[in-house]
Amino acid sequence: MLSGPSFAKEVIRKLPARNHRCGRYKYRSQLQEIFNTNNFRVYTHDDVLGVELGGALKNVMAVAAGISDSLGFGNNARLSS
Repeated sequence: MLSGPSFAKEVIRKLPARNHRCGRYKYRSQLQEIFNTNNFRVYTHDDVLGVELGGALKNVMAVAAGISDSLGFGNNARLSS
């Protein structure tokens, strides 16, 4: 599994990005080396459920921020970390 945060358009434009490679695959270190570039960094992790939940929650927060923006509530109304 490969999980964000990243936007494909920005990865294609070679803007800096990082992702997580997750799973119990015995060749994950080799896959990490294949995916890593100067602009795209992949980190490995065993916590598959945590990465999946984090990705799902990130999407919910992005939708909420988009709704807030479209209603003109400004940056103060956005969810913050």
